[in-house]
Amino acid sequence: MGLALGHAIKKSHLRTLVMHDSGLKDTACVSAISAGCAECSFLHSVSFKSNEIGPLAAEWVCQLLEQDTSITCLDMRSNILADQGTMSIAPTLANPTTHLTKLVLFDNRIRKAGSVALFTALKGNQYLKSLDVSANPIGCPISMETLKDMLTVNTTLESLFLWKIGLQDEGLIALSEGLSVNNALKRVELRSNTITVAGLLALRLEHILQKAYMTYLRLCYGSHSVYFRFFSQPSTKNQQVHIQSYG
Repeated sequence: MGLALGHAIKKSHLRTLVMHDSGLKDTACVSAISAGCAECSFLHSVSFKSNEIGPLAAEWVCQLLEQDTSITCLDMRSNILADQGTMSIAPTLANPTTHLTKLVLFDNRIRKAGSVALFTALKGNQYLKSLDVSANPIGCPISMETLKDMLTVNTTLESLFLWKIGLQDEGLIALSEGLSVNNALKRVELRSNTITVAGLLALRLEHILQKAYMTYLRLCYGSHSVYFRFFSQPSTKNQQVHIQSYG
């Protein structure tokens, strides 16, 4: 089935391929399909959500990205790439021939080693605009320090999704340093993390939200899961910040 589908995709004019919960656990099958995707010059978006794809499949993910393909969006949410798979994919993202603009790695059992490799690789990436690594336990200070270092030099990433990553105040303090100097991010998601008032103060919200580019920042803090939404609407002279809370 994989060989036949891969061949069909290669010859097609598909622009979007969605294979959610399709049982793509077999590496040979996935490899054949990805080979077809890599050679389809019309394909822009690929989604393999919820297929239990493991770290050994990282090789075919690299195949999708290494070649000069037309693919700009890759959604791998709810798989099991883990650290091993993420570390294998990371060097490909540093390759200037990789033109991916959106990468979703939501819920892939990525931990410290995988996140450090990923954020390090993205330092020199000049194409990625949206990164979702939510629902992975990567909120440790070392991971956030590496993310901070990436944000200080990356000039293209516009949306960053970090909700439910086990982020606490210490990690947020490191992250806030990167947010305060980054001039590209427009949207940051930090909800469903264990943030207290100390972490909230470390964000230096008054500094971050005064930047004309920042349009959306969402987080929660405290034991009662109080949610805050911050909307910054730039104008020629002043910005208006609207804060809503939900109990």
